[in-house]
Amino acid sequence: TAVHPVRQRAARRPPPWRAIGAAMVVVAAALLVWWLPAVRERLAARLPFLNRIPAQKQIAVLEFQNVGGEAANQAFCDGLVETLTSKLTQLEQFHGSVWVAPASEVRRGQIASARDARRALGVNLVITGSVQRSGRLVRVTANLVDAVTLRQLGARTLDTRLEDLATLQDGVVKQVAGLLELELKPQARQVLSGGGTLQGTAYDSYVQGYGALQRYDRSGSLEQAVALFQRATQQDPNYAEAFAALGQAYLTQFRRTREPKWLEQARSAGRRALQIDDRMAAAHINAGAIGAATGQTEEALREFQRALELDPVSARAYREMATVYETAGRYKEAEATCLRAVQLRPSDWLGYTTLGVFYTRRARYPEAEAPFRRVTELTPDNPVAFTNLGGVYHLMGRYDDAIRALERSVAIRPTATAVINLGTIYFF
Repeated sequence: TAVHPVRQRAARRPPPWRAIGAAMVVVAAALLVWWLPAVRERLAARLPFLNRIPAQKQIAVLEFQNVGGEAANQAFCDGLVETLTSKLTQLEQFHGSVWVAPASEVRRGQIASARDARRALGVNLVITGSVQRSGRLVRVTANLVDAVTLRQLGARTLDTRLEDLATLQDGVVKQVAGLLELELKPQARQVLSGGGTLQGTAYDSYVQGYGALQRYDRSGSLEQAVALFQRATQQDPNYAEAFAALGQAYLTQFRRTREPKWLEQARSAGRRALQIDDRMAAAHINAGAIGAATGQTEEALREFQRALELDPVSARAYREMATVYETAGRYKEAEATCLRAVQLRPSDWLGYTTLGVFYTRRARYPEAEAPFRRVTELTPDNPVAFTNLGGVYHLMGRYDDAIRALERSVAIRPTATAVINLGTIYFF
């Protein structure tokens, strides 16, 4: 008997339009989750794979765009970046996984893109943004960018009227903290709002002053900063942050001119800031810097210690304290302070730089090599890092190593220091 194979019915395939329709639904759902922050943030708590913010956050705040290009708005734009960086830095003490690149390093490196920030500063997250003024309205937009993939992870926009401008002092940092998925507990909120103002005009003057202060190398900017801070303190006589900034501006004037009158005015403004709010770490650091400038070592150290009690991971306080110890000839304490800063912030390349410079000044060149090399690992496209490493190799007589390091520095970005050092080593 012949056996006939069983004929199997072919599986029915859905019409092509159904497959296309299903795919469009999937894409639409994905876009909904991707583009609606409120939806994505709620789902991220339940679906971890949607949460793309790294646990370890090394952050740089880049220059905000001045929409419209009005010169009057540029100082406010620059100042907002400075104050936002400062506020985010204050959060480091509450979140051990956060490190914020100093605004001064962003400016010095002329960093204008997430790619540059990744290479030169070793960060994995970048904050960009814009400021637009239209009549009596101000719009601030903040964006979070992944410095590794160069993808935008989120954005927030704040609109306010000029008379309510003071709402930006807490509003911007809270929105950025939300983008970074950082929880702001009551103690953190208290630190962030300390020393502030409720006067919109005073806040406007303060932010513009901060912008001018950071560009003090430009003719007239330092005088403009002093005038703006003075205006802010007149508009709100209890504005502690403005008095602290005014003291910093006076101290900068003293360092430029060496005229004693600026030092006395810096001390007076600093005292007023602490009278209003003695829990401001920045005000104590400024007071310590003033003490150091007048040779009052113990007073300076007390102020830095008080600042560290308020902000235990303040890199600036540790650097200033180490400098005071070294100037006073207390080298063991200076070294211990540098090492403590590195231990607290192992991803902070500035700490390693400070330690390497200390060893170099003490002619402990082999010990300086390790921290300088670590800086090149953390920031592989930082020209200053390779200049420092090349310099210490030169002092050790390792000319071939020095040439390689300095040629790398020049290849990243030519600077006068690197080129002169390289020429010197070629001569030897």
